[in-house]
Amino acid sequence: MLLPMGLAALLALASCSGDDGGPSGPRDATPPTITVVNPSEGSFVGARPSFFIRVTDLGSGVFCNSIEATISGANVSEFFRRGCEEESGDVSVAGGAINPGLADGGRTLTFRISDRAGNQATATRQFTVDTEPGGGPPPS
Repeated sequence: MLLPMGLAALLALASCSGDDGGPSGPRDATPPTITVVNPSEGSFVGARPSFFIRVTDLGSGVFCNSIEATISGANVSEFFRRGCEEESGDVSVAGGAINPGLADGGRTLTFRISDRAGNQATATRQFTVDTEPGGGPPPS
């Protein structure tokens, strides 16, 4: 018996679904890997630091629009989304892009991103903003 074209296509799509991910292989269940390159952990920076983060995802790929970023609770996501390259996974924010600059004191960057399969990863980085001349870590 021959089936109408639309019904045959519907049956073909239904037969490709399932827990095994279909013909493309298993579903991506691995979150991206985040490496905060700059600023380094515990570093001293000026009021308008630059940021560089490398995100790798060998499964479904990096999804830049999912970025959530805060510096000590202040939402700075838009700056990180603008500096995200999905193909390379590089996220960069030029020095001075975050206006006004950051006030002196200890800060925590919290960076969250998802891959295209919805797996989420988070990284944090502690740094200190020091705009006073001669500032920085005490001599050892």
